[in-house]
Amino acid sequence: IEQGMLGYGKPEQKARGILTRLYSRSFIIVDKKSNTRILIVSAEIHSGYNLIREEVLKKLKKKFGKIYNEENFLFSGTHTH
Repeated sequence: IEQGMLGYGKPEQKARGILTRLYSRSFIIVDKKSNTRILIVSAEIHSGYNLIREEVLKKLKKKFGKIYNEENFLFSGTHTH
């Protein structure tokens, strides 16, 4: 997948491949009384792109079934200056 340079290159210039690995942190918050949970993922990317969020949700559904969904999953990028 190619990505625009977010203002750091010519408009037609695209980036692809891996220069360095990026990391993310995940936090699960559970209300023990109601067993309601929220999953928060903070990734070292420019912003929380919807395409990445959708792909992560697909993988979560495969692994955990209906536990995580659109209503209890927050995906955010840390590089948002």
